Amino acid sequence: MSRIERAVLVISVIVGLVAIGVIIHKHTGGAKTGKNDPTFKTLAAVGDTPFLSGCAAVPASNDPVPDQDRDIVLRPDQKVDYKLAPPDFGPYAADQVQVNADGYYTADNAPSVESLMANLNAGWTVLWYVPNLLDPGQVNNIKKAAQVLHSDPRYSLFVAAAWDESRGKFPLGTPIALTRWTKTSAGNLGHVAYCHEPSGEAFREFMAFYGAPAIPGIDEQ
Repeated sequence: MSRIERAVLVISVIVGLVAIGVIIHKHTGGAKTGKNDPTFKTLAAVGDTPFLSGCAAVPASNDPVPDQDRDIVLRPDQKVDYKLAPPDFGPYAADQVQVNADGYYTADNAPSVESLMANLNAGWTVLWYVPNLLDPGQVNNIKKAAQVLHSDPRYSLFVAAAWDESRGKFPLGTPIALTRWTKTSAGNLGHVAYCHEPSGEAFREFMAFYGAPAIPGIDEQ
């Protein structure tokens, strides 16, 4: 093979590799997809893995919403004795909570259940946690995950708030609950997934399961 032929071969190989790289980049959306997605990377380091957390991508409940419970707006300061702790549908306050920048509330500043139910009714994911059943590290992981999710435009309809057990008890061993209220042509459903450990990625997976944007290479495989 002549020197010219070798040069042509090398150039052809380089061009081919560049073309493959361009195709892969376009197919995956570039470096900000899959495990390189900044939000995925950050959440994967918060708490346990989805499997160990006990949270399920397909939640433990899919509760049909009775017609009489679909659109009940409460009077100011009206309280409701919800059937489920925490509720995944039901009467809600007239105004949504204007969620703070962290997307996170402690027992000292948590909005009322009825107010956050208005957010749930409007398509939010609401995470409730029982502070006295968690250690400080677990609570801090919930806060970290909430901050990451709420600050990402794809997952910004996320809020975590402390749950008051006087409003009802969670199942034993599950001090965290993710709630969602979906309204589609197929039906009106409430969903709850209980967790024994916080998991940033499990919280995001729950949102993605109910329509939040998927991460190519992670949710789309």
